[in-house]
Amino acid sequence: MELWLILACTRTTSESLPIKPDKDSVPDSGKDSAPPLAAGPDCTENPWPIATPFNILGQHLVQGDTTSQEIAELDQLISEYMPGNLGPWRHWIWGPLKSQDGVGFTGAEATVLQQASVPELVYTPDGTLWMFYVDGDLQRLRQRALAGEPVGPGLRGFGGLAAATSRDGSHFEEVDLSFSGDLPLYMVDPDIVRTPDGRYQLYYLGVPASRVCGDTPDPFATPAPHELYMATSDDLIHWEQQGVVWSVEGPGTDPAVWCTEEPACYLYMGSPGRSTDGGKSFQPFAMELGYTPMLPDAVVKAGKTWLYHRDPNILRVASSTDQVHWQDEGELGISALGPTVTTVGEESWMYLLSTD
Repeated sequence: MELWLILACTRTTSESLPIKPDKDSVPDSGKDSAPPLAAGPDCTENPWPIATPFNILGQHLVQGDTTSQEIAELDQLISEYMPGNLGPWRHWIWGPLKSQDGVGFTGAEATVLQQASVPELVYTPDGTLWMFYVDGDLQRLRQRALAGEPVGPGLRGFGGLAAATSRDGSHFEEVDLSFSGDLPLYMVDPDIVRTPDGRYQLYYLGVPASRVCGDTPDPFATPAPHELYMATSDDLIHWEQQGVVWSVEGPGTDPAVWCTEEPACYLYMGSPGRSTDGGKSFQPFAMELGYTPMLPDAVVKAGKTWLYHRDPNILRVASSTDQVHWQDEGELGISALGPTVTTVGEESWMYLLSTD
């Protein structure tokens, strides 16, 4: 995923807002049954005072119990800082582009989702296209905070999981997702595989509230390790959390996960991994790519894996039959941050992530 840094700011005087509290005296999570949540680590040299550490503000937004003071801080983040900084609120998804050979793609450049980032495309047996993505609708986040409503799975608006469906590939309608289990505060960068029994496994980068930086809402500023979570579903709407399946010490964003007929599953998130238990856990694995793919997405078609990615400023595709040795198939001739691709009949369909 494109790394985006957001400095939580409150451009105010000490008379108008309280000072940043000591970590020993921060407010609790707002739930009587939950222990007080300590401020997360300081991850940046942030010049802006923060009245409420962001991990605590974020948890209050997710739970729907923000105070009027915290909503004022949210308003200042939205109005003063975020318009000039790169994040999912400045991303959009466009397509579809179509290909018979997986390399040459053509199609109209039509925007299908705005304020949306890191797309993941799924084509279901009933002919429906599902687009999972990171939500960047800051105004919806604000409206839910004002209404005292939970913002949804992950931290939607600042970046959280969302989905939309389409029958024609051009017009998408948002659907509500439901998650059960112990969820991290941040849930971003989705990737989905369909298992042989017809179930779905959703992989995403997750950050628990206690590890979200207290001085910035950027989930990627969190110190390592970066953890990949997995959830399962029968219908792509109702998801059950399964826990952490992969952890990396280096940069870990935008995972690509795919399964082959061996059977085995593979991933690339910061580094490559392999699973022999159906994608429930992964171990380090050697891939001879010769470079580090950025914003990758993988498709298995006719016994060959196609890996689409940015390297580092252009979109490329590589192919493999054994997941170890990869053949560079060349540039795609497309300008975008990153792709998502799936198989629709005999064609490969691609959507692209772009930013203003």
